[in-house]
Amino acid sequence: MGFHSRAHDILLQARVGRARSKAIAVKITQQTQGLSMKHVFNYRLLTLHLLAASLSFVNAQPALDALSRHLEAGASAAAVSHEPEGEKAFEIFRQALIAAAKRNGDSGIAEIVATFAPGKLIPAEHCELASRLLRKYFLARYGEKLGPDLSALLKFRTEAQPNQENWFLPEFVRQREWLEQKAKAVGLAFKTFDGRVDEITLAGGDSIIAILTHGDVVDVEGQTWSSPPWEGRIVDGKVMGRGAMDDKGPIIPSLYAIAALRDCGWQLSSTIKLLVANAEETDWSDVQYYLKNAPTPQYTIGMDGTFPVTHGQKAYALITIKSDSLGVKPSSARWKLLSLAGGSSPGIIPEEGAAVLIAKRKEQTVKSNLAQLAQKWCEAHPLARISVEQVGDSLKLKAFGKGGHAAIPENGHNALGDLTAFLATLDLEIDCWGAFAAFIGKSVGTELYGQSLGIAHTHAAMGQLTVNLGVIRMEDGTPTAYLNPRVPVGTTAEEMETRVKQKVAVFNQRAGAKINATVRMGQPHFVPVSGKLVSTLLKTWEEVTGTVKKPIVTGGGLQSRLFPGGVDFGPALSMDQDRSHASDEYMTIDELKLIGELTVAALWALAAGD
Repeated sequence: MGFHSRAHDILLQARVGRARSKAIAVKITQQTQGLSMKHVFNYRLLTLHLLAASLSFVNAQPALDALSRHLEAGASAAAVSHEPEGEKAFEIFRQALIAAAKRNGDSGIAEIVATFAPGKLIPAEHCELASRLLRKYFLARYGEKLGPDLSALLKFRTEAQPNQENWFLPEFVRQREWLEQKAKAVGLAFKTFDGRVDEITLAGGDSIIAILTHGDVVDVEGQTWSSPPWEGRIVDGKVMGRGAMDDKGPIIPSLYAIAALRDCGWQLSSTIKLLVANAEETDWSDVQYYLKNAPTPQYTIGMDGTFPVTHGQKAYALITIKSDSLGVKPSSARWKLLSLAGGSSPGIIPEEGAAVLIAKRKEQTVKSNLAQLAQKWCEAHPLARISVEQVGDSLKLKAFGKGGHAAIPENGHNALGDLTAFLATLDLEIDCWGAFAAFIGKSVGTELYGQSLGIAHTHAAMGQLTVNLGVIRMEDGTPTAYLNPRVPVGTTAEEMETRVKQKVAVFNQRAGAKINATVRMGQPHFVPVSGKLVSTLLKTWEEVTGTVKKPIVTGGGLQSRLFPGGVDFGPALSMDQDRSHASDEYMTIDELKLIGELTVAALWALAAGD
């Protein structure tokens, strides 16, 4: 994009008219004649951002005059948009505001901003103004870096593999080296805790505020993408790739939010750390190791949930269903199920499922009969899509859904749920596979809230229990399903297992089956709204966005729960905008900018020297 085009965009966003936008762009172009081409484009853009920021305090023309005089003072300023000495860029920014305010006759603002010098303790009555200034500076200094840097980060294929130390794999090592280079480039310290957690630090007071993210991602097995998931392409303002939202996206604006706090040089009551964990998608051993080897933060802000604040987390549960062999029994059933499979992880809504069966009665119209049954079932369930294909003497059923995170099953559509629910309507032979499909289809199927499984439960503040049918496969010769409930306060693992086993016992007795079930469950996590961390983050959201929203309870298992009083602050702007684990996962550049503004404002509010 050319300079004049970008200039118009920036200035129009600052409510400068089209004619004046063009005039200002021309004037800044004139002021930078003769500078090195290596610096001139970035500096022009920085100047425009500074001007746009100034307009929130003063009128445009005096700000332009002040900034023009500053430009004439020396060409050495042309390097501030990309040199590591960020404090120089902030000082130019601060002095521009002072000069503009004085020029406009607003000596009060000029005097206040003049006190915002490096090393100073900002008085409480001026902290909100300082926060506003920081947010504008963040956008001016680092806004253009967010998209390209996230794109680069997404190219590291840091897939989480169970039962191994992923953080030592080559892609994790390359990502760690890249993060270290980025941190040191903006004057921040870098340390790795055995590769399990990478830590970026801005030193301040004795207490610690931690921003918690993770750099490992889930795989893309069974998903269809319109853009390659490991290339980080930027398409129509979207940075696309696996991990864009969960959870590499927040790493970049968080890094630069901390850098902005370093640049300003103001006194901070707390040390600020950005943590990048590397086993979030597997066993959480990363954070457990970190907490044994590092000081515990006073405040922990995860970036793996939903704005305005995710202050409650349902318990993560895993129900394993298996079907033992029944031997050969005479049967008049019409269909025999040979196999059933789908899904890659209990925590991901499966996009596809497949089943193979044969007709026990040889009929020429067997395929069309099954296709008609599938069509009729799909008509009664409008979101369902099931195809039928003849493969030799067998018939292959395929179901197609919409992937997503198991914590928000209503945002996706479970292909295995459709497939098992349909199979349960057929006259299946009750062998190990037939009994298995019938039980799953009738007890779970398309339901999201555990009604037919007997585990439905609702908590006043935390909402409903949800269930995701995540995986079906053959394990050690046994049909096996993994269900992933997310459980609010009020139900224990023992209670859930008792209810599930009661349902299994009733089914086994009626069908002559040998289904068995086991249940494992963690603990829910809940942080009161009245505490300082939650109330500060809610206030920050309101100040930055101008909107009021209620705090969120999630079904997701977030690592912030491992920290005392930990909560999450984004990155999803709402529950229905959470694109974690989905095909074509992305973050928009505008979202990245907003996350950065919110993060720098929140960190400042918590560490402003109270």
